[in-house]
Amino acid sequence: MYDPGMAYLRNFLRVAIIGTVYNKDAFSFGMTLIGTEAGIEVPPTVVPPALITALNTYWGASGLVSTEARLTTVKVNLIGTDGRYVNDNTVQYDYPTPLQGTTTQYYPAQISYAVGLRTASQRGRAHAGRFYLPLPGLALGVGGVLTAANVNTIKTPTDIFLKAVNTSLTPWRLGVVSNLGSGAEKVITHARYGQVLDTMRSRRNKLVENYADGIPL
Repeated sequence: MYDPGMAYLRNFLRVAIIGTVYNKDAFSFGMTLIGTEAGIEVPPTVVPPALITALNTYWGASGLVSTEARLTTVKVNLIGTDGRYVNDNTVQYDYPTPLQGTTTQYYPAQISYAVGLRTASQRGRAHAGRFYLPLPGLALGVGGVLTAANVNTIKTPTDIFLKAVNTSLTPWRLGVVSNLGSGAEKVITHARYGQVLDTMRSRRNKLVENYADGIPL
């Protein structure tokens, strides 16, 4: 329930990227964009073609995500200071055919890769964010972590993609928002990439468990 004592500083854009894992479970991750010139930003009425192109290129990057991670929908909506959609109609693009990743690397449906989003602040409200890529396309190395080379395989196309998001939605810019207190927002300055894979348990709740019984004891 909305708490009138908590509000975002200004309206902002929310990009939601939606798809499926193993054609059964769903994934969704998003990014926030804030206004750079208070009071004049107008939300898009369609998902910008440049954003779709950038996402297509990103999803096709070698080693990024598995072929079992399929994009189905992209949404771009204006969110009000109360955290709700400002407009009744959703600005949405649906892929005619779900777009697959490129790599035949298979993890459990809940395994993801967390991309950290950093601002100029080290702490405090709206100082950092993140999003979770589904089904990473790279195998783990010794010690159960990604090698430095594999991290770079994710870093390079992600950096390019994030810059393209900013360009496609100018004058909006990638940022982090908070509704604590009187609200806060900060521009994202760069992404941060780790070596340890993460878990999103909500992405594994529809795969059917077919049990096999052991022999009588």
